[in-house]
Amino acid sequence: MYKPVLDETSVISVIGSGNMGFSLAVGFSKFFKVLFYNSSQEKPDPVCSDESVIITHYPTSLEQASIFIIHIPIPCHYDYSPNMESLRSVLRIIRHYIRPGSFVILESTTFPGTIEKIVIPELSLSDYDPGYDFGVAYSPEMEYPILDPALPKGQKIVGGYTPDCTLFAAQLYKKIFPEVMAVKDCMTAETAQNLLGTFASVNTALVNEMAIFCEGVGISIWDVISAAAAKSHGYSVFYPGSGDFHDSIPKDPKYLMRSYSYYRMRPSFFQRAAEMNEYMSKYVFELISIEFMKISKSLNNSVITFIGLENNQIDPAFSSSSSFSVIERIANSGAEVRYYDPNIPEITIETGTIHSEKSVQDSVKNSDCMVFLYENEFIMELDIKELAGYMQTPVCIDLKNLFNPCEGVIYRGLGKG
Repeated sequence: MYKPVLDETSVISVIGSGNMGFSLAVGFSKFFKVLFYNSSQEKPDPVCSDESVIITHYPTSLEQASIFIIHIPIPCHYDYSPNMESLRSVLRIIRHYIRPGSFVILESTTFPGTIEKIVIPELSLSDYDPGYDFGVAYSPEMEYPILDPALPKGQKIVGGYTPDCTLFAAQLYKKIFPEVMAVKDCMTAETAQNLLGTFASVNTALVNEMAIFCEGVGISIWDVISAAAAKSHGYSVFYPGSGDFHDSIPKDPKYLMRSYSYYRMRPSFFQRAAEMNEYMSKYVFELISIEFMKISKSLNNSVITFIGLENNQIDPAFSSSSSFSVIERIANSGAEVRYYDPNIPEITIETGTIHSEKSVQDSVKNSDCMVFLYENEFIMELDIKELAGYMQTPVCIDLKNLFNPCEGVIYRGLGKG
């Protein structure tokens, strides 16, 4: 029978390419020897001064490990169906180094049933049996701050392939997380992750639709949200924008829809929410078009600059934001697209690859419109009146209530009436 070992001789390998996975590795390195296998040849190594984690690019180094934690982004196709090739590739590597007593944990955001339908079949091609010779579990990713000494709030969720797998995974995570919730099985943990994301998607869709209503009746959605948050302790605050507020959020309802379809069910409620959030990219495009019509300017041959492509809480390694669809709409309209985000050196859209400008000033120089997509630390230090001085036409589209109207700037804020 499967008998896992967890002591000071255990070697953990975190397989990923971003800072969130690396921060998890740093957390475990206080108790075990930890390898961080950078699974992407295109992604740079995480920037961190912590030398307690061994960074490696060689799959053969995984031979030392007994515990494998997969923390890779699972990308989506344009229709949001999951592209599982990156996960399958990692599993093919891991199965060469599995031995009795090994343990494999998936942390990537994915669809309910991934362990059963993808992970177990791939690992079963090894010389050993999952649940009998080695363990398997799923645990939704949860930020473990590198620099902040305070542990993250909330419970770390774990679900195993067997009850013994669940117990071992919970024991492991209790080393670095103050609270660990063990659930019945892997699919319960996978679905919990999807529920969290879908909850955010549904509530973001609600405020996105309310933002459109508030514009129509001449009031500010931002004032409405502040008032609602002040009145009720049970109200969770969400804000409108170009789509979903978090990169992984669009995947969760889509992944649930995939599972609903597999079991011949119809996910009408959160499907409507996903459609609302997807519509916001079209609505933002319309906002820009309306402001251009007011000054008799065409989008064609104009220069549009996007500033801040991601929320500052998002790991750039997982970038695939809903904001990209806004950029694609503008690019397809015939406008020249630029962007500035110091955390994201380049993006790829339908029309090709775009590189971030060297500075925000360079990005808006001689441009006709600057669009602020997300709140970010560097954005809060900007002065839109100063930036307008670099522009040919000083149009500002503010989707996150970052600024106020000022003289010399053609300002339009989402949901501000």
